[in-house]
Amino acid sequence: MENRMPSTAEEKGPELIRIEQLKNLPPDFIPTRGADNQLIVKAGKILRTARTDDRHILRAPWREACLDIRVSKESLPRALRIMGNLIGLLEMERLTVTLDSAKSESTVVTAFGEQIQFGLIEKVRRFELPAAPPRSTQHARTLTFANKPIDFLPTGELSVQIWSYCSEPQRKVWRDGKRGQLESLLLQCVAGFMRIGLALRRHTEELRKEELEHQRRHDEFNELKQQIEAEEARVKQLEAAANNWKRAQLIREYVKAAETSATQRGAKTDSSSETRRWIEWATQQADRVDPIATTTPSILDKKAELARLQKMLNPWYA
Repeated sequence: MENRMPSTAEEKGPELIRIEQLKNLPPDFIPTRGADNQLIVKAGKILRTARTDDRHILRAPWREACLDIRVSKESLPRALRIMGNLIGLLEMERLTVTLDSAKSESTVVTAFGEQIQFGLIEKVRRFELPAAPPRSTQHARTLTFANKPIDFLPTGELSVQIWSYCSEPQRKVWRDGKRGQLESLLLQCVAGFMRIGLALRRHTEELRKEELEHQRRHDEFNELKQQIEAEEARVKQLEAAANNWKRAQLIREYVKAAETSATQRGAKTDSSSETRRWIEWATQQADRVDPIATTTPSILDKKAELARLQKMLNPWYA
């Protein structure tokens, strides 16, 4: 479960060296000063007067911030000692244990900048109850499973469990077993917390790199898109200018043809004639359309002024 190959940066780092050192320390190295920890003192006060649930496990009131110690009344003294010793070891490694009231699993240890949720749990065994007499006057609440009355029995078997998700296959549970009690596994627990902290840090770094790469691609996409849109706008302007130039040329050819026709009909084309005034006006319109010609002012240039005056006369005009 803990055989993942570390990265090159971690392979020579002090973290993995310290993890190996912890795993090789003797069990009697475990400090016993954890009982004085304020989180342990507070948890003891809360849980000694707490109620038990249907599984006979102590539950702290939801308004109380308390370590996640989910054990029976009988196992509480031992559980407090184990949790106190575990917190002492974690703090010795400069791993901070805090309570996050915003989470249902509120006990959090911070390892290498990553938050890891964990708790101390007692195993509970379910068993069937004998059927109640047909005319029983007992009104006590009875739990059922598959329509059979059941009850639960705390076994006294304790375990430390890590609840935070880890994408790597790391060990997350240490429990009482045939090879020894949980107390003898606390150094392994701390080493496991540190391994998961490193794994979460790797995952966070991978996510950060992926986010940076995504942002780089996003910026590259936007830059390319802006360049293409700008070029397309220039092409459209060019095409519009070319079309307007062709329109201007067509208007000038038409004006020339109209002047030739008027001359052939014998119409007056001197400077004071109506035909001449029309020729000059039409030529001006061609110049206005022509993108490379010098234009003269036109009444059509005052469209914006007309819209402004209309809005003053009627404010509701859109």
